[in-house]
Amino acid sequence: MKGEPSGKFFVTGLPRSRTAWMSAFLTTGETLCYHEPSCHIAKIEDISTFFDSTFYKHIGVSESSLGFFIEWILENIKPRTLIIERDIAEVKESMRQIGLPMDRFYFCELLQETLSQFRDHPLVKVVHFNSLVHKRVMQDVYWHLMPGCAFDEERWAQFNGMSIEGIPHAMLEKARKYADNLALLYADINGVLRELAQNDQQAA
Repeated sequence: MKGEPSGKFFVTGLPRSRTAWMSAFLTTGETLCYHEPSCHIAKIEDISTFFDSTFYKHIGVSESSLGFFIEWILENIKPRTLIIERDIAEVKESMRQIGLPMDRFYFCELLQETLSQFRDHPLVKVVHFNSLVHKRVMQDVYWHLMPGCAFDEERWAQFNGMSIEGIPHAMLEKARKYADNLALLYADINGVLRELAQNDQQAA
């Protein structure tokens, strides 16, 4: 394991699509998955540092917002990638229930459109949010992202049905932080995202 470059993987999807759960489940003694590292970077190129390891057998990142950069990530980092699909109406209702302000997540439709363009990419596997409760689906996900790693049945039994999410207040603070940082990241994508970032800053 040590001395050789780690295998790389990437998990993304709409917000409230179990990326936190996935990052915890995919972190074991020989693997590591960072959750939402975008708040620590100022430009997308910096994400490469999170994949730079020779210690772990596989290393990955799990985050919704980085889905906007899926093309750059696939072309430059080339990770095995999982896209978790979820109905936008369910996402918005989930946000509403925990008190997250929807104006901070104006990008749901645009993110969905961006991710849909990479469904057939050879490194990408697509699963639906509702199917993640099935062991067979999670086995396929596990082996796609981290080939050569044995699926841990005991770990699955512990995690299945477990909800991993921060308390509402902490999530609200995190949402505000990401909104500010994403505005900086989005400035390098295209005119549409620049306009969205400017509108968000003006509203704040």
